[in-house]
Amino acid sequence: LQGDTHAAERLLTDGLTVARAVAAHWMEALALLGMGMMELQRGAHERAATWSDQALSKFHELEGVDIAGRQFLSVAYANRGQIALIQGDTTRAAGLLNEALQRQQALNFAWGLADTLRILGDLAREQGDYERALAHYQESLELAQTHGDKRLLAEALSGLASVLAARRASERAAQIFGAAEALRQQIGTSIQAWDRAAYERALGAVRAALSPETFAAASATGQTLPL
Repeated sequence: LQGDTHAAERLLTDGLTVARAVAAHWMEALALLGMGMMELQRGAHERAATWSDQALSKFHELEGVDIAGRQFLSVAYANRGQIALIQGDTTRAAGLLNEALQRQQALNFAWGLADTLRILGDLAREQGDYERALAHYQESLELAQTHGDKRLLAEALSGLASVLAARRASERAAQIFGAAEALRQQIGTSIQAWDRAAYERALGAVRAALSPETFAAASATGQTLPL
């Protein structure tokens, strides 16, 4: 999450090797999930899909163990949907994300639901459905705030700001971008690699629509907003 994919790969590979050696199936599934997201950060989409498919299969084996198995299976569906979206397969992405959504709603799994809704917001945004994107981002924000998860909160805020930018609510978008950046600085993360192009396009549109002084003031306001 902090962008050091080399360290992540080393740790995840060691964890996966040990988990398989001692038949620690939970740790194996989690390591597979992590490998998929690590490769996604690198832009290696096919490898990310392969690891994530393995994680899905493993979590299906664990689904009947307890509620955590069902929760993490829903997360695996959401992650695989994220990968499909990045690959441009919006039909498959929608199917996977809606599977995750239904499972998380049935489990009342609010933390997982916050991330799935954020990805569904990204999907709607890419399809030009800003009303639906806005609704998904807002619900994601509420759930992330309830859990105090600043990473999810920052990602949902960035999505919300991108919709505001598309609607030419430029000053408010600059404030929300500023708020998201402040949260990322607090926890030491950066824009997810797969979202950087969309993020920079939206931020660039906001900068172009405002004077440098207005943009700086709005961004500073956003950075000082309370959680």
